[in-house]
Amino acid sequence: MRSELLKVKKTTFLWKIEKFSSFKKKKFSEVELKSESFYTGYNGASGYHVRVVMWSDDICYNSNSEEFLGIEILKGKHDVLLKWPFQKTVTYTLIDQNHKYSDRKNICKCVTYKESQRYLADYYQKKKLGSFCPYLLSSSEHNITSNDSSGVFVKDDTVYIQVEIEH
Repeated sequence: MRSELLKVKKTTFLWKIEKFSSFKKKKFSEVELKSESFYTGYNGASGYHVRVVMWSDDICYNSNSEEFLGIEILKGKHDVLLKWPFQKTVTYTLIDQNHKYSDRKNICKCVTYKESQRYLADYYQKKKLGSFCPYLLSSSEHNITSNDSSGVFVKDDTVYIQVEIEH
């Protein structure tokens, strides 16, 4: 009998953002939310040290109507073993909290390294942070703050965002 290693193909992180309305009410240029940090890879045994960041787009684009999500790359204990720059595909899922499971319409977006490059220059210049794979969270396509037929994304002033990072 041949033994095969289990290949884990992605790291999944669920971010619970409580008091979401306070994020929306603050002056946009001062708003940035950060998740706790975590490692990609099997059981965090190896991989990139990252966290999820949400910011308003006026940091980059001087508008008050949209939020972005991104992956911030932090200094980690395995950096010498990893391929640089970070070029992984990141999938963001905004979780629909509709009480009726069959009616849920999660919003899911897969962002490749190449796609993310158009947002990076402005953000790097203003914030001087690590690599990102940004994603436009709120736009005319979906309004996460209005619980209408498109989904219930804010419930009890809480938002859930799932992030998957390929290995």
